[in-house]
Amino acid sequence: MMNEPPGSELSEPVEPVEPAAPQMMRLLPWRSPDDRPCFLLTDESGGPVSDLADSIEEMQLDIGEELLRHARAMHADPKVPDREFRYLSRRLAEALGDALRVARN
Repeated sequence: MMNEPPGSELSEPVEPVEPAAPQMMRLLPWRSPDDRPCFLLTDESGGPVSDLADSIEEMQLDIGEELLRHARAMHADPKVPDREFRYLSRRLAEALGDALRVARN
């Protein structure tokens, strides 16, 4: 072994390395404190932040469905005050915005 060239210990067979999974940018369902979009660089294996984002998106969609049921009930009642319709309209617009963020990404 004394006569072997330097670095010969590295000539042992090397196991092939699988290429890294492709990464993607995921738009997160929340915004930064300065109201900018937040992104996560991730692969398809997920992780704790990705799981949290999935949970929040699911809650946002559930809220949208609940608001839609409420809106349909309000439309059936002719005695609902205009201010309640305006409030519901704002909440529906928020829910639609959340749903569109989820659907487009």
